[in-house]
Amino acid sequence: MRLLKSGVALIKKYAHLNEELFTEKVYRDYAEDLLERMTNPYLDDTIERAARDPQRKLGENDRIFGTMKLAKEYGIEPVNMAKAAEAGMKYLAKFAKVNV
Repeated sequence: MRLLKSGVALIKKYAHLNEELFTEKVYRDYAEDLLERMTNPYLDDTIERAARDPQRKLGENDRIFGTMKLAKEYGIEPVNMAKAAEAGMKYLAKFAKVNV
């Protein structure tokens, strides 16, 4: 599995700590486990739950944009994260229309 750009940025940011958690192997294992859980049909985790609270998750320093900023700090182009941000913004716009 290719190391995710968010992982590369985190490893670079925290490399000075010399913690096993911030190594390519441990991050790759974590990412593989996460993807396995996300695709497990026996775990009932809905898109609605994952997308809950979009305003917070799309905050400047939160999940998506915060990770994009970190990637940019380390010279990494966050192309897929930008796609996620776009999808999140579209979801937020749709969500806002429903609640107006």
